[in-house]
Amino acid sequence: MVFQSLEDGFNFYKQYAALAGFDIRKSTNLKVSGVVVWRYVVCNREGHKHFASTCNKPTHDDGDLPKAKQRRRISNRVDCKARVAFRLTGGVGYSISSFIESHNHPMIVLQVDKKEHTLTFVVQDSRDMVVNVEHSTLEGSFFCTCKYWQRIGLLCRHIFLVFKGLRIKLIPERYITNRWCKTPLLKPLIDVSGLDFTSESSVDENKLMLNRLRSNIHSCVALIENNPELLCAFSKVITEQKELIQSVVSSQDAGTGEPNLFENYCGVPAPSVIKVLPPQPAHNKGSGKRIKSAKELQIEQSKKNKRLCRTCKELAYEYFDIILLFSYKHLIFFC
Repeated sequence: MVFQSLEDGFNFYKQYAALAGFDIRKSTNLKVSGVVVWRYVVCNREGHKHFASTCNKPTHDDGDLPKAKQRRRISNRVDCKARVAFRLTGGVGYSISSFIESHNHPMIVLQVDKKEHTLTFVVQDSRDMVVNVEHSTLEGSFFCTCKYWQRIGLLCRHIFLVFKGLRIKLIPERYITNRWCKTPLLKPLIDVSGLDFTSESSVDENKLMLNRLRSNIHSCVALIENNPELLCAFSKVITEQKELIQSVVSSQDAGTGEPNLFENYCGVPAPSVIKVLPPQPAHNKGSGKRIKSAKELQIEQSKKNKRLCRTCKELAYEYFDIILLFSYKHLIFFC
């Protein structure tokens, strides 16, 4: 088999790898006068993980280098020998010079069964569990025997593996549910008649429209900032539109405000005079006890026994209080 270019040969081997259940990558090549005459395409798990040598290099313990953060990465390379070699023949095209089929690791897709309108993939995951993934070419549906989609509502890794083999880059619309999206369906907390909650939220579209509107307004202001006549006319138009929007919004809020929602839910109008008010807030947050009044505190203070002064032998003063009072009087006298 002769291919006109290396890209055609690579795509051919890539299709074979997708059906067999492994990935490929381009390896070494040989060039003569700038023309590739030899190209190896190997299994993605070929070779071993390369480790950087630390011999004769300054270390972090020496204080020469700052401490570097290294992430631990798990290598999937197991020195697989499966490969194909393309060689330039007679300047016409590239032919397969060597082909090694055997792998030293289990395939991800073990088998593919083709029926009339159904493809059945036998998939083996990292836990050595074998499942069947059925793909209907007519309906565009996928079914996995692990039933992860039926139980949780998310596509399993086996179906994503089939997506990769079939080169499906976008998830089908039927598997994009509002439950896991950023804009879920609006659902009412209470059942209110006359209001439609079935419309889907459009938060992203509103943000896009707001950004465009702000950009247009700033662009207009930048164009006419040096022209007083156009600036006055633009300001007049903006003011008129603002008044019109305020009237429209106020009329809409009159029928869909928060009081009307509760009136529709309860079935009775709101009273004109509110007789029942919320209780006064308490100021005992964090204390855990009742706050005593000033009168109670004074009574408790009067019941305490007074200390006997060591200087005048009376119960009204304390020795340190007399010293402080005496020093304070002398300070006033000298001032």
